[in-house]
Amino acid sequence: MGIQFNITYWPIVYFKLIGNINDEHFEDYKINYLNLLIKCKKKKENILLIADLNSNYDMPMKYIFKLALFNKKLFKFNKLYLQAVCIFNQSKSFKNLLKIYLSLITPSSPYKLCSSLDKINIYLKDSLNIHFDTNIFNLNKENESINKIINDDNNSNKLDLYKKLNEEEIHKEEINDLKI
Repeated sequence: MGIQFNITYWPIVYFKLIGNINDEHFEDYKINYLNLLIKCKKKKENILLIADLNSNYDMPMKYIFKLALFNKKLFKFNKLYLQAVCIFNQSKSFKNLLKIYLSLITPSSPYKLCSSLDKINIYLKDSLNIHFDTNIFNLNKENESINKIINDDNNSNKLDLYKKLNEEEIHKEEINDLKI
């Protein structure tokens, strides 16, 4: 149970929510996502995020609001380092959650909701001119190489950055790792 990131095919990042989300999973997501942004800055690359949200059809509104607030704080950095987001979800009711989320925040990058990995492949090819077979993630469901970015160098700096993001306001000078 929890949240996993697969960065094996960097800069394509596969993110999967397994089971029901809780506060601990959400905090884990925030730390890992911040570390992705730091990695983008260091490598001077943008990521393409593929979010597999199929295992959780009942996402509490609390986390929709928390995610919107988190991404609102990171808007500038998402705009710089997030090429696009492909959301993989087969639930028809998930569209309503996405509409609520989008009413709270302006997307910082293009996004696409797809009901299959094949549809994501078509979107990547036609809209972004990226030739990548996302079915690779489906084939390796249980045996994926999951990479926790937290274990990169400078853990303490990243945890400090994360703590600062939890404060009410983010000041430019406080986010040294993400400064342009």
